[in-house]
Amino acid sequence: MNTRDGKCKWNEKGFSLVELIIVIAIMAVVIGTVVFSVSMVFSANAKACCNNLQRAIADCKVTTMGKSEAWLVLYRGSDNQIYCQMYYNEAVIENDAEGNPKVKKDDDGNVIMKAVPANEEPQKIGGKRVVVTYIDTEGNEHQDLPTDAIDVNKRLTIAFDRSSGSFKNAPKSMEIIGGNRHYHLEFNELTGKVTVKQI
Repeated sequence: MNTRDGKCKWNEKGFSLVELIIVIAIMAVVIGTVVFSVSMVFSANAKACCNNLQRAIADCKVTTMGKSEAWLVLYRGSDNQIYCQMYYNEAVIENDAEGNPKVKKDDDGNVIMKAVPANEEPQKIGGKRVVVTYIDTEGNEHQDLPTDAIDVNKRLTIAFDRSSGSFKNAPKSMEIIGGNRHYHLEFNELTGKVTVKQI
């Protein structure tokens, strides 16, 4: 406001402090909403990964206890997504001299088994931004899942004992982290159960 010559005139060059405060407040609300939305998306990815993994482990246990020995392989694919694939053992069938199918056996009379994937495609259980760390059965800490699902020495395998339902092969614990969500999975070897805690 200009008070020269005793008259009040508005100075329309620039903007007032009140206008600046209002603009900054609006920008803060918009930025806060965007950050919260992005955080919720990443948090949802971690929760979905945890739920999908629990479901896959339960399916593997049911298959092992009922149908055939099964195991679950977890790995990070070449596209950086997290996958799991369930396999089970199936007897190798061959035709005898008359063309009738029969179970193939080795020289000691044991049935020869082969690993068969339960599904044609592995199941995607987690996205690129989900971090999975785990402690293996020997107590070694791994900062990410293996990237090779084929090599037995480089994959994370979860399997159950068919007679008792306990874990035959599983990590001691696992962490699934994404956005502001952090899940801790504890694998109880004797009971074959997974306990999940949100940290």
